[in-house]
Amino acid sequence: MRLTAAWLLWERCSVSIFAILIKTYFDEVLSLNSLKDMESYIIKNNTTVNDDDYNDLSAYLGEVLRLTYGGKWICNLDKINNSLFYGFPVIEGHSDSGVLFSPFHIVKAFILRKKTNLFYEAIENQVNPQKIDWSQFPTED
Repeated sequence: MRLTAAWLLWERCSVSIFAILIKTYFDEVLSLNSLKDMESYIIKNNTTVNDDDYNDLSAYLGEVLRLTYGGKWICNLDKINNSLFYGFPVIEGHSDSGVLFSPFHIVKAFILRKKTNLFYEAIENQVNPQKIDWSQFPTED
């Protein structure tokens, strides 16, 4: 089952949060540069995963990735191969590696850890992953 971003972003997000984010906190709306402003907003408002802002901010992060690098929203219903994101709205098709991006998990990580640049680094690591040279590690053979 494939779902569009519209149900997540525009129907689930309150008008007030977008008005606040756009007018007050974000210098550049829906851009990678706005992610630092999003971090500041979360810290200043002491946002938790129980707040409505959590859903809205997760949708915003997903839209930044989708609009910057492409891809599309889906509802992940692959319980066998990707149970971590099962039932969550995720973005696919933004990277050649074929990984899914779950903005809900990334925003939750920031809320819990408050690690600066987490949003940007999470996107960068998915879009431009570093190759690991496994040849230096022993094998089980």
